[in-house]
Amino acid sequence: MEVRRAYELMVISRPVSEDERKSLIEEIKKRLEKEGADVFFIDTMGKRTLAYTIDGEREGYYDLLYVAAYPSQFQRIERWMKLNKQILRFMFFRMGQKEYKRLNEKHPNVVLPEGVRLSRVK
Repeated sequence: MEVRRAYELMVISRPVSEDERKSLIEEIKKRLEKEGADVFFIDTMGKRTLAYTIDGEREGYYDLLYVAAYPSQFQRIERWMKLNKQILRFMFFRMGQKEYKRLNEKHPNVVLPEGVRLSRVK
């Protein structure tokens, strides 16, 4: 039986205009919601210099999406993100108590959706 958990989705996108970046993040959000996941917070970290070049790019926009989902809901969205030319890198991280506490300190209004579990510290 699958358990609905909280995840952090880190997306590094090409350095394009602000409108293009926002539309990309909105498209990611729509695709996640189409698969049945809930995006409960988006944190834009801005444009940063990359540690090494990725596809010839030296800079990228960093966005962090907080998602509540079942693990099986990521398969199609991962395939789409791999094929999208605007996305340089992405990674899903399972959220634990420590990450949720850090998020809540920074943004106290953020509340987990109903029935979502956080990972336990091992």
